[in-house]
Amino acid sequence: MPKPIEPDDTKERWYYDACTLDRGKSAYAEMFNTHNPIHPVISHLSFGEAYAAAHLKSESAIGGFTSLMLALRPFVHVVQNDGRAVILQRVRDQFPRLTITDAVHVATAIENRCVVIRTVDPDLLGLRPVELNALGAEFGLPHLSVTEMIFRH
Repeated sequence: MPKPIEPDDTKERWYYDACTLDRGKSAYAEMFNTHNPIHPVISHLSFGEAYAAAHLKSESAIGGFTSLMLALRPFVHVVQNDGRAVILQRVRDQFPRLTITDAVHVATAIENRCVVIRTVDPDLLGLRPVELNALGAEFGLPHLSVTEMIFRH
């Protein structure tokens, strides 16, 4: 497991939802891009959703996913989704069309001081940047954006 992130660490924290983990090696390559060092953050929810997606695909997909997670283990910060009731309620108020799982992803990212949420989820990608930035600012983030993960084959 990685060392805890120190309060004065200046590297950005990027949150990866289940959709990005489900697609494999592109996420891995991005998390270790030495030209843009970041703290990659995933949550229990991201992990569980991605594992379930692999489970529904095939045994080889399960193997690929678990191999990826083992390789990432020393570098990725895994966080819980509990204890975000206040932030979660604000997310639900601001973006009522989001599913509960998508709202939990946004709340978890904010709680863990992530300034970028990486996804391919059209519901998250459809959030208005101005509203998202304002919500992040309410909780002390300098900026908050949702950006699309592009996968290479």
